[in-house]
Amino acid sequence: VILKDGARKWFSKRRRWADSFASGLSSMGYELLVQKPSLRSAGVTAFRAPDGKSEAVRKILSSMGLTTAGGQGALKGKIIRAAHYSDWGDVELTEILGAFNEALKEARQ
Repeated sequence: VILKDGARKWFSKRRRWADSFASGLSSMGYELLVQKPSLRSAGVTAFRAPDGKSEAVRKILSSMGLTTAGGQGALKGKIIRAAHYSDWGDVELTEILGAFNEALKEARQ
């Protein structure tokens, strides 16, 4: 895909996807670890679930078939890291954000 589209176009798509993902997470109440958009990665987003529910959300997402990573060191058990260097589009973004929304609702019960 990178060779077909060219690296610049492919990375531009990843940046737009990452920005939309971060925006969606923020609107649900997740707290982004990197607050300044220009410093965020196009490939991984790190964030906290509200009310200290990051690990509960990760477990629920795993039961849905979505793999995430947790924090390391001082952030172990406190954050979620989601990689997104795939060739996903708007449909996948909507589905993934929906899963994060449902997982958060379930974790709060």
